[in-house]
Amino acid sequence: MTRPIYEGAYAEVPPPGYHVISRLEKAGGEPLSVDVIKIPVLEPRDRVLECTYEILVDGLDDAEAVRLIVEVVLGELSDHYYRDQADTITLVNLRTSARRTIPYPP
Repeated sequence: MTRPIYEGAYAEVPPPGYHVISRLEKAGGEPLSVDVIKIPVLEPRDRVLECTYEILVDGLDDAEAVRLIVEVVLGELSDHYYRDQADTITLVNLRTSARRTIPYPP
């Protein structure tokens, strides 16, 4: 089984905008983009990167969502733009209120 391909993006509509992670799925000839995680808040405050997110699909748990946020949005999309502004990341699942704090990856 092949591993899904994910991509990150920033959507400006509706204001104030949000980050999103989409899964690319094969649909005939063209890949179909399916939004899987919405991130309405991603901003540094006092050396902590505040991140709120909402899982939009079934079958994705918190651990996988956090992994995708770190790899796809913080790594690939923003090229670790926040690394110099934060030592830790506080992640809050908006649906479950689950909260975790992790070190910002090196």
